[in-house]
Amino acid sequence: MQRAPNTQVIHIKHSQIGTGSLGLLLLGQAPPAAFDGTQPAHVAMVARDFGVIGGSLLWGAGLWWLVVAIALTLSYLRDGMTFNMGWWRLTFPIGVYASAIFTLDRLTQFTPLAAIGTVMAVMAVALVGFWLIVVTKTLNGMWLGSLFRAPCRLRA
Repeated sequence: MQRAPNTQVIHIKHSQIGTGSLGLLLLGQAPPAAFDGTQPAHVAMVARDFGVIGGSLLWGAGLWWLVVAIALTLSYLRDGMTFNMGWWRLTFPIGVYASAIFTLDRLTQFTPLAAIGTVMAVMAVALVGFWLIVVTKTLNGMWLGSLFRAPCRLRA
């Protein structure tokens, strides 16, 4: 097994926080529609607001993780980080963050979120190029057999 740099662990957390943010935002939208016209309709509005608050808090925490992850990734790349299967972890968080910020913008109508969402959407589109690089490196590593050699096992 290859030793995973810390940046990959951060990308895992980053992805979970983004998914949690989007999940809370989407779950908060369900109760008002489900209880519309019933007695607990006012409680459903509170659930919606908790979804927006919780989703916003998680998104803000995720934004910090995004900054840390980018900084660490750039640092590891400068230090000569080689390709391994952990690079796949870098491909998932950006898309969920773009979805979460657009959902948050739609729910709050807070204009600056739309600008941030546009930047995240551009990053998500650029991610397609990165995904192609990762696919190419994975297939190349599989073909050459270098993907399945564990450097940490060679040192032992």
